[in-house]
Amino acid sequence: MVICLGAAANNAVEAAREYARLYPQGRHPDDKVIRRVEQRLRENGQIMPIYVDRGRPREVRTPVLEEAVLEAIENPPGRTIRGLAREFEVDYRTIQAILADEHYHPYHYIKVQVLRPGDYPARVQFCEWLLQRHANDLRFIDNILWTDESIFSQDGVFNQHNNHFWATENPFVVRPRAHQRRFSFNLWAGIINMNLLGPFELPARLNAEHFLEFLQNEFQVLLEDLPLANLRNMWLQMDGAPPHFGRIVRNWCDETYPHGWIGRGGAIAWPPRSPDLNPCDFFLWVHLKDLVYATPRVKENLIRRANLCIEVEGRHFEQLL
Repeated sequence: MVICLGAAANNAVEAAREYARLYPQGRHPDDKVIRRVEQRLRENGQIMPIYVDRGRPREVRTPVLEEAVLEAIENPPGRTIRGLAREFEVDYRTIQAILADEHYHPYHYIKVQVLRPGDYPARVQFCEWLLQRHANDLRFIDNILWTDESIFSQDGVFNQHNNHFWATENPFVVRPRAHQRRFSFNLWAGIINMNLLGPFELPARLNAEHFLEFLQNEFQVLLEDLPLANLRNMWLQMDGAPPHFGRIVRNWCDETYPHGWIGRGGAIAWPPRSPDLNPCDFFLWVHLKDLVYATPRVKENLIRRANLCIEVEGRHFEQLL
């Protein structure tokens, strides 16, 4: 690096380019690294100084150490700062500073539904159909009744790592869990245009007979509050849960919504393992009634998700949102 800097008439940018040309294999230092090498050489007379910390000689931060750390953090990228500190026998703050200077940031993994290779074309096909219908009729999505069931338990969902309580002093807040007396509810809900249907409690152990009874009775009552325009043009969407796929349920859907229901075995096939395409999953159960009436945002989000699904050929796209 020093030789390249001299050959480039002390131009660190040109020195970085020359270094990359001479040594195409491996990681290439940028102009900032080369400048730091020059500075240490001028100030200390050596590139790899040694200092003594609590009686133990340890390597200080050097360009060689920086390059080794940056290469190690990428192979694999899930390494921890303290693990790297132990590996290179330096303080973890040294590793932290190196990564910060190079604009590395820790990111959380995104939980996604497991997809099988055969799911990709099915997801793309559904999204292409949806976008085509939307292009032909901008109100088409407003007439789809998106439905889903979800279990709500006493403990609920709580991520200790991502939830914080901000205060000037530690209030030692607690969140009870692991209740001895537990309960859970299986709730059904639907979204269509500006309307929320439900939530309605279903049996905890739902089967096709229970679900058909709900469709023939309580579901019809819930529909009474919908505008006539939605009822005349309504498409019913259901995912591929076993209760929805029962023969008696599919027969009822064929008779009640001929050529107008989306689901496993429906007129339009619902792609398996696709909660990221169902507004009830990616919107309602998270925000419930707080944001449910902001339907234009839901509609825009669905269009965006459908386009992203096609763009990535049916693969996961949550990280792109």
